[in-house]
Amino acid sequence: MQNHLAIIGIGSVLLKTKPTPRLINVLVLGLILFFNQDIQELVDSIEQYFIGVIFLLLSASCWVVFIVLQKHLLMQVSASTLMLLLYGGTASLLTNFALPEKVFSLNPTQIAALIFCCLSTVISYASFAKSMEYWETSRSAAMLALVPITTAILVALAVAISPELIPPDPITPLGIIGIVLVLVGASATSLGSSSP
Repeated sequence: MQNHLAIIGIGSVLLKTKPTPRLINVLVLGLILFFNQDIQELVDSIEQYFIGVIFLLLSASCWVVFIVLQKHLLMQVSASTLMLLLYGGTASLLTNFALPEKVFSLNPTQIAALIFCCLSTVISYASFAKSMEYWETSRSAAMLALVPITTAILVALAVAISPELIPPDPITPLGIIGIVLVLVGASATSLGSSSP
């Protein structure tokens, strides 16, 4: 949640994009309501989750830097060139640590999941980079707020199809209200509306 808001805030200052306070408030309220159970669990068990929270904050900070730098780089190079540099550079850095023989020990379901994750990552990052070419940073960041909601919906579908695969994680009525508010805030922000 914090990285979406930080991207909107930093994008507003550095890149001079102007989301309305009302839209940001709707988006923030929606995310808080959606994550209400998780926030309470985190506060109650902070000792258990402390290192994970630190890594989460570090990764969110890296994301914010990445998005702001990406917006500046897109003024110089195309989205496809930027993605080629990103994936090519990352692949060359991580090749020494890769264990390709592990792929051969995967079962067909795991191979399908691996292929899906790889394609999903490439397509989503390329789409996001392309959106950054045309949209203000705040609009692109608002769309990122839909990721946890999409994940929750897909997990609910997976539970409905195969309950033994993933344990159910019920969404509370407050969470459903949060989903609606996030959808309204993200949609209004991405479409450039001045009010939700």
